[in-house]
Amino acid sequence: MVWVCLCHALNETAVNTAIAAASEDKLQPKHIHRQFGVKAQCGACQPLIQSLIDAARQTTTDIAAPPQRPIAMQRQPETPHDHPKR
Repeated sequence: MVWVCLCHALNETAVNTAIAAASEDKLQPKHIHRQFGVKAQCGACQPLIQSLIDAARQTTTDIAAPPQRPIAMQRQPETPHDHPKR
């Protein structure tokens, strides 16, 4: 178990759960603390909470937008010149 906020004994599992439950406009470290009914004290956890938020956003983006095939692999539209006349 990784401790994210020592001041309020918040671990990574709890913070990730709060991030998953937060709406997009509430994805900031201060809003994550508010979900636990506290405010940041020393601030040392803020960068780690932000990195967990960024990772969650990236995961959501990866799921929402499947990777595109490289352009070279995409089927190109056929033109009349692609096929010999019979």
